[in-house]
Amino acid sequence: MFKPEKDSIFEKDGPTQPMQKDAIYIRCESKNLAEVKEGEEAPAGLTFTYFGGSPSDGYISSEFFPYQGKAKQEAYQSPIVGVKVKGLTVS
Repeated sequence: MFKPEKDSIFEKDGPTQPMQKDAIYIRCESKNLAEVKEGEEAPAGLTFTYFGGSPSDGYISSEFFPYQGKAKQEAYQSPIVGVKVKGLTVS
């Protein structure tokens, strides 16, 4: 079973299911640089929900790579991952 690397963004906000081999996982991290003082970490504020992969866990499966063209892959559809951002404010 694949696990997120230690001290990585995936360890903090990693997949909710066992990781898929050779898949490309999408993760986001937020920082409000105006509020960060030297030596401090950025405050947590935004949260992210990921869509894509099966079950929906924010990844692109290895079946989409490499793309071999319409002649070999007539039913090919481009993969997509969606990210829902919570906690945005207008300044």
